[in-house]
Parts: sequence; C-alpha cells; structure tokens
Amino acid sequence: MSAQSTTSKSELIFEKYELIRQIAVGGMGEIFLARQSGVAGFDRLAILKTLRSKVASDPEVIADFLDEARIAATLNHPNIVSIYEIGAWQGVYILAMEFIRGVPLSHFLREEHRARSHVPYPIAARFIRDAALGLAHAHQAKNIQGENLNIIHRDISPQNIMIRDDGVVKVVDFGIAKATNRAQRTQAGFVKGKLSYMSPEQLVGEPLSPQSDQFALGILLWEMSTGRRYTPSGINQAELLQRVVEEPMIPISHVQSDVPEQFDAIVQKMTANKPADRYDDCTAIAEALDDFIENQETRLREKNVVDYIEDLAGDAIRDVVHNLEPADKNLIAVLKPDFEQGTVIHYSTDHAKLKSTKDFKTSTVALAATLCVLMIVGVLYLIKQ
Repeated sequence: MSAQSTTSKSELIFEKYELIRQIAVGGMGEIFLARQSGVAGFDRLAILKTLRSKVASDPEVIADFLDEARIAATLNHPNIVSIYEIGAWQGVYILAMEFIRGVPLSHFLREEHRARSHVPYPIAARFIRDAALGLAHAHQAKNIQGENLNIIHRDISPQNIMIRDDGVVKVVDFGIAKATNRAQRTQAGFVKGKLSYMSPEQLVGEPLSPQSDQFALGILLWEMSTGRRYTPSGINQAELLQRVVEEPMIPISHVQSDVPEQFDAIVQKMTANKPADRYDDCTAIAEALDDFIENQETRLREKNVVDYIEDLAGDAIRDVVHNLEPADKNLIAVLKPDFEQGTVIHYSTDHAKLKSTKDFKTSTVALAATLCVLMIVGVLYLIKQ
C-alpha cells in the first residue's frame, strides 16, 4: 500500500495523516483519502472530513460535526464506523475516521435497478442483519457512568450503510443522531433526515425510538428485494405523509411474486405504521433475519456474499485505491485558510477526552482577499448519490 512520501512533517495533518486525494465533495462537505504512517512500518488508510467554507460558519453545522464525533466515540462495534479523532489543523476542523474499503448500499441498489433485478433475498437479509446489530449496539450504548445515551441514528439510508469488499457491513454518519450527550438539540417541529426513509412518527414530528431506525431498515430491505424505490422520485411531503402514515406498507409479494413468505413478513413487521407493532429492538430483527437465512434450502456462505460484492462493486472499490501517491501540494494548501489566533478543541478517541489548546498561528501568506473561516468541519462520509 505504501508509496514514497514527499510530504514534510509540517504538512502532515495532526502530524500523522498524509493527504492522498479528494474523493468526494457535496453541497456541504469534502472527503479526503489519507494515509497514516507510524513506527515499525505502521501504515493504514483513513478518511478525513471537512466542511466547505461556505457553510463552515454555521453554528448548527459546527455543533452537528462535534456531536457526530462525540456520539460515535462512545460506540465500539464491528458494524459501526470507527472515529479516530477530531481536531483542528492549520485552523481547519477535521474529523479523521476509519477508511472502509467498500461502497455504499446505494451502489448495489443502483446496479440492480439498471439490470432490472434485485439483491438476492438471503444477501439482502445478511446485509441488513449486520446493520441491525450495529444499530442495536448504538441504541443500547451507555456513557462511562453507565447511563443510557438513548442514541437514535435518524438518518438510515442507502448512503449511510457501507458494504466492505470482504462482506463486513458498517453503519456510518451519526451526524444528526439523537442522543443524550448531544450539545445541539433539534428545534421542535424541525425534521432531520431523508424523507424517503423516515418512519411515520419522524415525519409528523412525534418522539422517536429505536423502532424509528428499524422502520428505515425495513424500507431498505423492501428496496433491495424489489429493485425499485419505495418512494417515487418527486413525491412531495404531503403525498409522502399519506403514503407512509395513513397507508400500510405495500407487501413485497405485490411486486415480487417469488419473495419467500417469511422474508415478506419480516419486512412488513419492521415497517408497521405504529412503533409498538414493530420488533422490540434491532437485536430481534437480526435474529429474525438469521432464522430466514438458516431456513433457505441453499446455505448462504460468506464466499457467496463476497462473490456478489465483487461482481457488482469490485471495479468501483479498486478504483478508490488504485493510486495512493501523495496529494499535490496545491490540494494541501486548500486546507490552510488564513486564520486568526483562537482556541482549538482537539478530540482523540485514543484518550477519550476533550482538551483546549492555543495552537492557531496567524498566517502571513498573501491571502488577504479571502474570507476568514471560523471552523471547517465534516458532516458527510459519502457524497450523496
């Protein structure tokens, strides 16, 4: 994986991350691929997230960014993305996290739709089972005092479920998650998340529960097993409210005649209109999907899962890591705005604490015409597709 580094220590972000290239940019955030090197040949890829300067001064965006790190740092599970640290470098706030060698679930939905097909039922069950296990961990998480954090993701969608090339599933982007330890509170009547995957209670602004994330997982299962969107593109919020809140979920069997009855029943229960009619928790979902997988005539093996991923996403995954040469210095300069002295908050999951330190340096470079940015932070892991 290593390529000869030409980056000086002063250009290593947090004195450890070497920029390779920008891999995604959205309306709000930018995502960079980086390498972390250390003693004794330690070498791994990482993802660095920042905010675009045009939104970096928004206090709510900043709070969401800090909350994402605060929430994710409390979680340690193989099916949840790992946060390495959050801090400021050259006046830029950066979130460093695990690099996932894979693609989002949206990639498989798109490829199957193009082929007028769908994700095989056992593989769809396997993907969502693992995501459910990750969410179950988040829902049950406690702080160091043993108090429930009451974490609810609120934004489960195809872009926020990553599928690694070895079959491991990762839930990502807790940027708008609801939790006891959030500093930023969502205003009453203000809905966050993607409308197409919201539960009825989330759409109407009622209190949320782990069953709200469960509903979104059910929509994903429906879409994976039908090869189509459940919510038609262009639908407005009023139409969506009627479709999701007032009408029962359309059974998969009305779209796919070959769907196993047990699979269809699981999805129907996960997407019941009332939270009380859904599964008790995401662990129960994982168990139900495990039962379905075990009941198949042909046993699902890990090789089947890996082969499926290779067939549909192998080239896309290799494209991300085909060139690991260090970034051009012009790209590094993008992350060095002209900042005044200030207080930097640096958070590292290695020691799990926040600390303030005076380490901004006033730039003397001739960039006087540029706007001073207060903070640049990352709230997106993947460009919205």
